[in-house]
Amino acid sequence: METKNLEAALEVIPFLELPEGIRILEVTHSSPLFTPVLGCVNLLDNKKIDLCVVNSGEMTSNVLGYYEKIFFHSLGGTHETHWNQAYDVVLIPDALNTLSKQEGEALLHWLIQRGVSLIYALVKDDNLDQTWTIPDFKSFDISFYRLPKLNQKLIKIYPATSKAVKPLQPMMKSRNPLTILYVITHRSLTGGLKILYEQMKFLQKLGYRIKLMIRGDYDRIVPTWVEDFVPDEEIIRRPYEPYLTDDLEADIIFATFTGEFEELVSDRIPVFYWEQGHEALYGDVQSLQSEVILRNRLKKQFSHDIYYATNSLYVHDIVQTRFGKNSYIFPIYIDTSFYYPEVKKEKEKLTILLVGNPVLKFKGFVKALTVLVNVWNRGLRFKVVWACQVKPEVSPVPFEIDYQVNVSQLELAKVYREADILLSCSDYEGAAMPPLEAMASGVCVVATNCGGIMQYAQHEKNALISQTHQVSELADGLTRLLTNPALRERLIQNGLKTAQSLSFERGITQLENILQTIVDDFQWKKQVNYSPYKVSVIIPAYQVEKYILRSVSSVLRQTFKDVEIIIVDDGSTDLTAKLSDDIAKAYQNIQVIHQSNLGSAKAREVGVQMAKGEYLLFLDADDWLDKEALEKLYTQATLEEADIVLFQAVLVIGNKGYELNIFSGCPEEIAATPVLHFLQDKIKPSMCAKFIKRSFLNEHQIHFPDISYAEDVVVTSRLLRYHPKLSFCDQRFYYYDQREGSLVHSVNETRLEIFKALEEVANVLRGCQLYDRYEKEYINFAFQHLSPVKKVCLENQELKAAFDSQYQHWYEKYLNGKFIIEQREGIDSD
Repeated sequence: METKNLEAALEVIPFLELPEGIRILEVTHSSPLFTPVLGCVNLLDNKKIDLCVVNSGEMTSNVLGYYEKIFFHSLGGTHETHWNQAYDVVLIPDALNTLSKQEGEALLHWLIQRGVSLIYALVKDDNLDQTWTIPDFKSFDISFYRLPKLNQKLIKIYPATSKAVKPLQPMMKSRNPLTILYVITHRSLTGGLKILYEQMKFLQKLGYRIKLMIRGDYDRIVPTWVEDFVPDEEIIRRPYEPYLTDDLEADIIFATFTGEFEELVSDRIPVFYWEQGHEALYGDVQSLQSEVILRNRLKKQFSHDIYYATNSLYVHDIVQTRFGKNSYIFPIYIDTSFYYPEVKKEKEKLTILLVGNPVLKFKGFVKALTVLVNVWNRGLRFKVVWACQVKPEVSPVPFEIDYQVNVSQLELAKVYREADILLSCSDYEGAAMPPLEAMASGVCVVATNCGGIMQYAQHEKNALISQTHQVSELADGLTRLLTNPALRERLIQNGLKTAQSLSFERGITQLENILQTIVDDFQWKKQVNYSPYKVSVIIPAYQVEKYILRSVSSVLRQTFKDVEIIIVDDGSTDLTAKLSDDIAKAYQNIQVIHQSNLGSAKAREVGVQMAKGEYLLFLDADDWLDKEALEKLYTQATLEEADIVLFQAVLVIGNKGYELNIFSGCPEEIAATPVLHFLQDKIKPSMCAKFIKRSFLNEHQIHFPDISYAEDVVVTSRLLRYHPKLSFCDQRFYYYDQREGSLVHSVNETRLEIFKALEEVANVLRGCQLYDRYEKEYINFAFQHLSPVKKVCLENQELKAAFDSQYQHWYEKYLNGKFIIEQREGIDSD
């Protein structure tokens, strides 16, 4: 690799996370980039890398030595392949720049479905063939880094965790004006805050009481740049004073900053947040460190049980894809009495307008200036005006720029009216205001498809929209407008109609309906005791009067309080039922269900049906939990977006405790092939040491079998067949009391249900086409579970005879002399 190319390629290295021991696949259409660079800087140690060349691409022979295996693959529509290797990370240096977008999206989805943990893909910023833009990735959970030396972006794609998206309540018509508390965090002029103050003005005119609250050393809240507005009440909290007090009155809280959520959420007043988009939401990060911080912050933001709206379908889709949150779509609206056109005089040169803060890279002002230079070099002449918050430092350009720095809102409206064409080159935006303000002011628009602009813009009807973001396409559009008066007039007239359809008068009606719906829904949830719990602990209980209070108390003492406890009394004849009812009377978060003696599997199934928590934990009535168990498990589960968290346990025999490992081995390997590791006894079947997302159970319709012994074996196999996102916690939170009289020590016919359990496991393996691959492991697994049952059955001649009969049937069906297994000795030698 040439020194110049190597220096540019090294730009990628700081953003790659490639721990030792992982399996990597590089997918390329021509010469690979990632692996040779990694080899040059000695980052290939303890890493196994294969190469896949797609669509008959070509490559140079001097890079082949880096790979263990090289194969070719055609993206012919179905993406069928003979790959039999599980990969942790996929590197895509050039394929997305050469494949069609339809093929590229299909490839990415297919890789994620194969269980890949992370994908890195390079996309060129101004590719002649085709350019991938940030909005093209809206159906993926991404972060991205800008690589100016390579003139590319490094897209980092995470598998989106499947979430059950809660449906929204149908919108109600507003009945009576509400009291709305807007919680403001600053007084600076921003597009978002400007829109909020315009909302307040209109709502107040309709009879709504508008309260403002801010925290800090302020003497007033409304900034000087806001005109013609006085709130009904201003509430200034001093630093470290709480936002909410007992005497605070409001029908709804309108939060304006995500950092406030934790303080504002209560059971008194609903909280509403309008997500307008910001850099982190679109995945725009600067470093690995900032990415971790921002992603965790976003996960925390969207974990709160509040009401959301988004300002465009683009932002709605991102929030739903990344966080599983539904939201009302409340688009941006505009005050057409403030932004309006005026009759323009004939001009020798048309005025092209840029609007926005030059500090914000996503606004694309470097590209905008490049476009203007391109058009200037074509021989066209024009004036350039840039309305901005601060004056930028710009490289020399062949035209003068009239900077309108930090002008008032009235002056900005005048700047719009005096302009002829707005040029907007944002990489992404939730709903860009300048193009809509330009339309309302009778100004033509040339813009990139930044995602949110498509909420109101239509190419060739009210704007010229560049789908590729290429300089040449934008320059062609600008050239057409500068030279075609009829086109300008058509876009202006249609733009004015668009602005009228998005007038504040229409928008406020929709906002009223959203707010009224939220208030009604919140009140309904209070009336029906809607569950606020994040975790449901399910305790099947049968004849455990000596232990039930110890078990329940271990949950009540948890440091994590958003917990409901569901006790399912399975027809106990001792004091278990009474003790359960008594403790439930003392605690609102405990409910007791009584059923006839149907077994622990049915009891657990009933508990799952009643549960409302986001995550489930099964606790046997004679066992107990460490007091920090739920807090640490829930934190880990939500941060890692896990479907199941596996954790360790303690086996208690008498007064002694022994380590009981629920999982063993390399977590990455276990997560890659969970069914195999389950059969190899590296994941224990115990349901009590698994912290399970309830939506995962529901989505895959996983139920407990109709057996009373070894149901954990069946359910664990059913869980793992769907390849859940596993998380691993080495802390020992569960205390398993192995006492005399428990089922594990009992001798009865229920032990023979091990054969039903093993049959169900075999069915699971067949259902996911893994039986042939794991046949030997299944046989070993079966003998491992049959041996202890056989030993117990030896104590009773009738049970022994029944066991021998069922074992012979199982042996003939599954083994039939295919191979000799060492574990048979414990079964056949007696």
